[in-house]
Order: sequence, then C-alpha cells, then structure tokens
Amino acid sequence: MNIASTPDIAVAKILGSLADEFTRRAVAAQPRFDPETLAFEIRERKNNPALRHLREEAWNMLLELYLARRCPTVSSLCIASHGPSTTALRHISTLCRSGLAERVSHIRDRRKVLVSISNKGREIMDRHFERLGR
Repeated sequence: MNIASTPDIAVAKILGSLADEFTRRAVAAQPRFDPETLAFEIRERKNNPALRHLREEAWNMLLELYLARRCPTVSSLCIASHGPSTTALRHISTLCRSGLAERVSHIRDRRKVLVSISNKGREIMDRHFERLGR
C-alpha cells in the first residue's frame, strides 16, 4: 500500500491551482456575446434589399451555406434551418429562386441533392459582413 507523502500532496495542490488559474484565464479570454452587435446585424439585414425578404429559417440556411466548406445536402440544410422540414424546403426554393443558392446533383449518388451558395449569394453575404465590420 502506497500512501502519498506530504510533498506529493503539496505538488498536487499547486498543480491543481495552476490548472484552475489557466482555465479561469482561458474562459475570461473568450469573446463575449454582444447583444448590441446582434441587434445591429438584424437591423442591417432588414435594411438590405437582397436579404430583407428572408425569414429566420432561410437566413439560418443561407448563413450555413456561407460558412460551409462543402455543399450540404438538402436534408442537412433542413436541419440547419431549425424549423420544420416542409418549411425548410419552401425556404430552399425561395433561396434558389432569388439567386442566393443553387441546387446541385450529387456526382456519385443521384438520390442526393446538394445545395450551394451562389456567387451572388456569396457577394451579398460578403458585403453584409463587411458593413458589420467583421
């Protein structure tokens, strides 16, 4: 039976306090949620003629497309909308009709349909975020 000696316990306490301090500093260094920036973004979106017609689900999907490294499937984009699938499908159609997104067939699996942001959509989103100073 091996019982920790007093120096081992002291070292463990010091290491524990250092870990706590490191965690506290890491949490303090994280950017904080800024409600004013969010409110400003919503106002800017409502003032932008290319984006004002979008409801929240469509905005969520357009933002997802803007951030995506690969084209998501229609079903994953429906999940990203945070709304019912039927509503999401309607919003995908709206995004495609307005020229902000486009449907693309999957290369290998013809059953899958992918959605990508269009060049027009990317330009509009780039300008939107430039106005926000991001």
